Amino acid sequence: MTLKIKAKLIGAFGVAAAICAVVGLIGYYGISQTRGSIEEIADVRLPSVENLLIIEGAAQRIDGAIKSLSDPTLTNEEVEATMAGISEARDRYEKAWEIYEPLPQTEEEARVWQEFTAAWEAWRVDNNAFMDMRRELEAMAIENPTRLRQQIERFTKDHYALMDEMATSILLGRNFDGQTDHTKCAFGKWMAGFKTENPEIHAALEEIRNHHRAFHENLGKAGSIMNSRGSAGSQQATAIYRDEIVPTADKTFALLNGINEQVARAEELYDRMGTQARTVNAVSAKEAIALLEDLVTINEHVAAESAESGKSIAAGMTTVIWISLILGVAVAMIFGLIIARNISRPVVQISKAAEKIAVGDVDQQIEVTSKDEIGVLGESFRSLIDYIKGLAGAAERIADNDLTVRVEPKSERDVLGHAFKTMVGNLTGMIRQLTDNAGQLVSAANEISSSSEQMSRGAQDQSQQVTQVSTAVEEMTATIVQSSKNAGE
Repeated sequence: MTLKIKAKLIGAFGVAAAICAVVGLIGYYGISQTRGSIEEIADVRLPSVENLLIIEGAAQRIDGAIKSLSDPTLTNEEVEATMAGISEARDRYEKAWEIYEPLPQTEEEARVWQEFTAAWEAWRVDNNAFMDMRRELEAMAIENPTRLRQQIERFTKDHYALMDEMATSILLGRNFDGQTDHTKCAFGKWMAGFKTENPEIHAALEEIRNHHRAFHENLGKAGSIMNSRGSAGSQQATAIYRDEIVPTADKTFALLNGINEQVARAEELYDRMGTQARTVNAVSAKEAIALLEDLVTINEHVAAESAESGKSIAAGMTTVIWISLILGVAVAMIFGLIIARNISRPVVQISKAAEKIAVGDVDQQIEVTSKDEIGVLGESFRSLIDYIKGLAGAAERIADNDLTVRVEPKSERDVLGHAFKTMVGNLTGMIRQLTDNAGQLVSAANEISSSSEQMSRGAQDQSQQVTQVSTAVEEMTATIVQSSKNAGE
């Protein structure tokens, strides 16, 4: 099939464009695949890992806080700070949970997530049980019950010691040096600064104040008797001891025992809380956190696989693109060389022929036979050469006095053909005019010759001159007549 230059160029550029398109499509496919890996990492795995770590961190913080809350030595301020930390951790993990849960999951991840949610729910139930005990403890409003119990036991021992000292003083008749000012004993000082929101303990302490004051006042009375009278005052001091000191002490101790009963309940709650936090809650928390770590590991592995897949795809696409580029350049160069050769060779041949024709060498051969535009140009040059050769042949015949040549213009716009045709016509007319003039000249010469013979028969020299002239005219006439005949033919 014969193709035009336009078709060849379009075809070559089309092939180059197709190669570029293939390279572009390959690149786009590679970018799409790589983008898929990047999106998997950036939009799924990184947010998953980030929010799972937030949930894990919050879980660890809550677990630590739960264990801390089982410590009876915490102050109210420390308890409030710990509870605020738990609330903040819950807010953080709830937000992270809302972000993570809708994200795409692998089958393994979905299975582990279901296990985790069940474990988390179990831990939440355990935490709620702990917090119920904590709220019950808070309702008792007993801060550090162990310390309070130890203080009450010490205060009780101190007052038993005072009673023993008084009893010894009475039995032995010795002076009494014990504390008789209820505001200066350790228990009195403690009550002056102790504050509680527990209504039962508060009421008990208010009642104790009166008994405690009476206890020390009666100690003072008995002590004054013993100090002033010695053994003589033992009977009176014994009556005060039996009737005043012991009853007020018993009432004080009974109220302190009531307080200790509440303290014991608080301690028992702390023991239960400690057991709940360090055994039940710790186990469920450990299981939930372990599953969280498994989820983090799964997402890290998926992210690593996606990254490796992206790298592999990028490397493969890079190789394919390089191969495509090399092939594209090679094909483009081959097509370019072929088209350039098909165009340049005939153009160079026509150009050289044109240069020789420009200097008058019209004997040229154009050997371009293609069917494209260059072939059409070669055919046009061959027609031009034939045209020039035809005019050159006509010019040569005219130069040889052959005015019978016929020049036919190729078209109305054939200026050179028309000029040649006009020139031949003009030359033919000029020859005819010369022929007519020569005939007239011959006739005149003959007449002159006859007259000269008659007039100068006697003058031989003149006759000979006339004869020579006549002969010359006759020769010229003969030439013109021959030319005229040729022109007439």
